[in-house]
Amino acid sequence: MRRGLALLLAVLLTSGCATGGGVSVHGRQVTAVEFDAGDKRGTPREGELIAAEPARVWVLGKEQVFEVPLSSVAEVRVRRHGLTAQKALLWTLLGAVVTGGLLAGACESVEGNQNCGSVFAVVGGIWLGVGGLSAASMARSSSIRVPRPSAEELRPYARFPQGVPEGFDPRSLRPSPSPTR
Repeated sequence: MRRGLALLLAVLLTSGCATGGGVSVHGRQVTAVEFDAGDKRGTPREGELIAAEPARVWVLGKEQVFEVPLSSVAEVRVRRHGLTAQKALLWTLLGAVVTGGLLAGACESVEGNQNCGSVFAVVGGIWLGVGGLSAASMARSSSIRVPRPSAEELRPYARFPQGVPEGFDPRSLRPSPSPTR
């Protein structure tokens, strides 16, 4: 009976990971820095990466789709996820306060314990130590810089990783009115 209950609990808790709606069908947000004719850096093109082909990259900006020759792209910065260091630290602080407070409260409910304030400090310190290390990792992994990219390096981040579908004009795409990323 206990094993069945434990299995049911494990399935219920982990099913949200597999069925969560957090996977986007859109491409990643990118910033492509172009060279102009004089080999100086031009104005960066920012937006959703639509497709990367051997000769060009398609980027959906705020108002239109840009076709950028791949040979003129000096680098591309790809935003991989939205969990920044600041968000990770905020979650860490919240976890430290809630866990430390609840454990200190539980300690107070036991007779004969006079040092329950240190429970809050120790648990909070552990949370903040681990969270600080995690936040540093999040800051490094939230975006990547790809110098002189090839189409193969950019394809995994595009809306159409196989390239623009035959007969489809990417210029027909319009930005969504309210971005969710």
